[in-house]
Amino acid sequence: ARFRFPTLSTNIVTGEVNSTITFPFKLERTDTHCDALDDFVLTVAKTDGTSQTRQHYCMILHRNGTCQQSSLPSGCKCLEEKGQFEYQFSKEDVDMGDSTEWVWTVSKGLAEEEKIAFDITSAPSFEGRDVKEFELKAGQASELRFQVRMHSTDVRKCQLYMMTSPTPEGPQVTRNNRDCAGGLSGTPPDLTLSVVFESPNEEDDGHWRVEMINDIGPDILDFYLDI
Repeated sequence: ARFRFPTLSTNIVTGEVNSTITFPFKLERTDTHCDALDDFVLTVAKTDGTSQTRQHYCMILHRNGTCQQSSLPSGCKCLEEKGQFEYQFSKEDVDMGDSTEWVWTVSKGLAEEEKIAFDITSAPSFEGRDVKEFELKAGQASELRFQVRMHSTDVRKCQLYMMTSPTPEGPQVTRNNRDCAGGLSGTPPDLTLSVVFESPNEEDDGHWRVEMINDIGPDILDFYLDI
């Protein structure tokens, strides 16, 4: 028996973190005996070579062309055609925080196995949602650091804004201060954004916002400066 993934053009599946990735896989039998109970193992392996068995399931193929599922894992279902299954990786199964690439292996004993790498993408996510306040000395250069989680260091936009006082319509941008994408460092998904105020003064006192956008989406973080 051999596994096939009819809807995949490559062995790399890209999906967003906290979303559901769905794709079918098909078991092509090379023998003439269709009435059999086959045990399969679903294994998730990290790129460092370690692996963890996540689910076990078995299926029964009948001579009349039907496919009966038995002890299938959550998210795995039979399709109409004999020997086909569909699997959904939910946010519990795929987590950018564990690794940006997983290898999905389905094997029958020690015989056939197929591997699929999952490239898990995500919008920026600033950590620590509590309002931050920083005390800076006038005229003294200061560096602020913010922790952000993201699948790569590629960003479309990273801007720092100073905000006006809140209004019924919400805070208004008063000054586009700088592009701060160059301050991003670290190894995905754990990154650090550094913002340097070279010579802060009283005009910098108040409400600020940093906005970061990549191909998946945006995130913002508000903070306050006390000069």
